[in-house]
Amino acid sequence: MKTLSSIAKELGVSTATVSYVYNNKWKEKRIGEELANKILTLIKEQNIQPSMLGKQLKTGKTMIIGAIMPDLSRPHFLAVLRGLDSVFTPEGYMLLLSNSRLGMTERSILGTMISRGVDGIISVPYLQSHAYEELAPDLARKKIPMLFLDNYLANSQIPAVSTDNTKTSEELVKGLINQGARRIAYIGSDALQVCIDRFAGYRKALADTGIPFDEKLVCRAMKNENAPLSYMELLLEQNPDAVFAESFLYFEPYLQLLHAKGLRSPERIKLAGFDDIHYVLNKIPEISSSFRAATYALQDGEGIGRRAAEKMLRIIKDSHCDAEVSTLPAFIKNLN
Repeated sequence: MKTLSSIAKELGVSTATVSYVYNNKWKEKRIGEELANKILTLIKEQNIQPSMLGKQLKTGKTMIIGAIMPDLSRPHFLAVLRGLDSVFTPEGYMLLLSNSRLGMTERSILGTMISRGVDGIISVPYLQSHAYEELAPDLARKKIPMLFLDNYLANSQIPAVSTDNTKTSEELVKGLINQGARRIAYIGSDALQVCIDRFAGYRKALADTGIPFDEKLVCRAMKNENAPLSYMELLLEQNPDAVFAESFLYFEPYLQLLHAKGLRSPERIKLAGFDDIHYVLNKIPEISSSFRAATYALQDGEGIGRRAAEKMLRIIKDSHCDAEVSTLPAFIKNLN
């Protein structure tokens, strides 16, 4: 690949002269217009790019942003990446993408990105806050800003971009109440801050509508697809008329249990929750006819990615990092 130095050699001028023309500084460096036009013509004809190594040495910037996603099989995180790419690529940045496998490799990936001196790190955090506190000195020493995406850590000084989980959860639960539900079971977890926010929205919806909170209708042990069904069995003994799912992504065994007990939706039980229920029903088509109606929230993955990228660029430019959590609304959809 030809470089700016090859243009300089061809025209018998210094590389600095070609660089000034490339960066549109030829007038202030008193380079003649005729020579400048010759250089620009060759650059255009040969599609020459400056040496990124040379640019890095000059500016101290790698033009690389580290992006740590927890699960690259989920459509939501692929949408997030599209959003990040739509902002960073036009600005000349490349993404260094890693999969933390739901936080299993998050710590080692963060260490690698810090050692490589990326210009910024955008991460979906699964580690606890103390892990990031331990990394703070390394980030500060290398002047690498960090931003959380999709999830965040309470009381952290790291800014974040996320869905407005509390408000969305509240809206979904009030939708169930408007359909006549009064005994609404909650199935979720308390592993992440966004999970805590969704539970807060569930409780707020009940309080706002005068429905007493019943601890017996709550299961917060759904941490993975192998969560014990015994919790769901106990909930169903309380005769709920609706179920709110913190995430339908992990709901396959629960749908199978509802089907086995003849609890069809919407005739016998109403359903609402986060994430596309089609994702689960497509895996178990033999029982999908039992669930003809449900309300679910789709997060704006691309919007979250774009806002996170724009925020990171501002942080890099201004060298300022506030602890604000910026939120976006979700899209409420109906399965019917």
